[in-house]
Amino acid sequence: MIYTWAGQVAVQVPASVSVGTAQVTVTYDGRTSAPFPVQVAQYAPGVFTLDSTGKGQAVAVNQDGSINTASTPTQVGNVVSLYATGVGQGDPPLTVAIGGQSAALTSIKKIAGVMQIDVRIPGGIQTGSAVPVVVQVGNTSSQAGVTVAVR
Repeated sequence: MIYTWAGQVAVQVPASVSVGTAQVTVTYDGRTSAPFPVQVAQYAPGVFTLDSTGKGQAVAVNQDGSINTASTPTQVGNVVSLYATGVGQGDPPLTVAIGGQSAALTSIKKIAGVMQIDVRIPGGIQTGSAVPVVVQVGNTSSQAGVTVAVR
């Protein structure tokens, strides 16, 4: 279990579950839901966002420890920490693009199904309060519409 709140449950899929369709049940307060099908993929990267919708401002921490927002942007050349899930087992091939440019990975940490990805903001990108971020694991990219603020 990663987290829960009203209407949403995030769990880490056990390594023993095969790629394909799996049946899932949820038990809460002694009651168990009817089984429902869930597609299991080798990789399904998703970047966490501040409003939990999966779009907009990424959950990102600037090099100085502040939360990355339009009012506290990072700078080109600085390192920003991103948080993602769905990166699979082991050490899969991972890349990050910010503003359409490849970003250098400086550190990767995995804890309980969540990955902290530290990347350097590449030069030559268009700056602004909504610069696109894409995490790619293998051949699978994270959701569209995730951004960071860069000045």
